[in-house]
Amino acid sequence: LHRLIRRQRQMCIRDSSKTNLKKLLPGNNEIKGWKRIDKPQIFKGNALYEYIDGGAEIFHEYGFNKVIVQEYSDKNDNSIMVEIFEMKSPESSYGIYSFRRGKSGRSINIDNGAVCFPSYVFLWKERFYITVTGFTENLNKPLILFARAIAKKIKEKGKLPEIMSFLPKNDIVPLSKKYLKGNIAFNNLLFLSQNDIFNVRLSRGIAFAEYKIKNNNLKLFL
Repeated sequence: LHRLIRRQRQMCIRDSSKTNLKKLLPGNNEIKGWKRIDKPQIFKGNALYEYIDGGAEIFHEYGFNKVIVQEYSDKNDNSIMVEIFEMKSPESSYGIYSFRRGKSGRSINIDNGAVCFPSYVFLWKERFYITVTGFTENLNKPLILFARAIAKKIKEKGKLPEIMSFLPKNDIVPLSKKYLKGNIAFNNLLFLSQNDIFNVRLSRGIAFAEYKIKNNNLKLFL
């Protein structure tokens, strides 16, 4: 039975890794005036360390399969970079999205959830976490257009981890909710010890949010 379960898990991983991420990338002029620069790059598994220097560990903690990277430019030599991370599950993609989005962005209505900053947009849908980054000023509108175009190509939405529904809704700080999957994420929010004193590594997942109640700032781990 254990061998059968192990084989089924391996099949799921192999099947998910066959996703053609290139089909999710906007084509030339799909966003009017924007064309691809060179060919896309794909990094799988531990090759992520070659692409993200010092930040790959958190992706692997949440469950990382691969990422495709494509740069675009317009006639004025403005540049936009698209990164589509294929995670192992919708919980993984929501988790890394919630961990990286911060609280200073502006929520925008793109499917499951997206947040917009002056120079980049983060969103998640199904098992995909997407970042769209602008390298010059005043690119907010095309960044959002790129994000919407990619989200439209992903047919399934994916569900939030069930534990997130148990967080109290009153007095919550906007954009503070996070889904944690390991010690790196947990210690980033609350460092108590090098030892895993709460057995975070064995947990199925942790819901986190900040609250402001009568001028008191509170952090809730569930």
